[in-house]
Amino acid sequence: MFIIKGFKKYNDVILTIAHEEQCMNCCYKTKHRIIKYSEYFTLFFIPIFPVSIKYKLACPRCTYEIRIKHSDIKHYKDNKGAAELSAARIEKYVE
Repeated sequence: MFIIKGFKKYNDVILTIAHEEQCMNCCYKTKHRIIKYSEYFTLFFIPIFPVSIKYKLACPRCTYEIRIKHSDIKHYKDNKGAAELSAARIEKYVE
């Protein structure tokens, strides 16, 4: 009896940011996207459970990506930019 197992990767755009931000790589102002990268363990080509899940902020022009935390997605949904998010992280470490 054969058991076919393996891993499969999925990429989903879960959010396009409502306002434009400047890319750190190409310096072009554009609406960035948040992409969810997930890898699943498969059994007979059916995804069973996630092995790893990563979120990245991506520039659609140059495809530059920055890894972000899952908790940062809410910040972007509330129409706040990466600059405000970075400032909030710095304040947390300074205090």
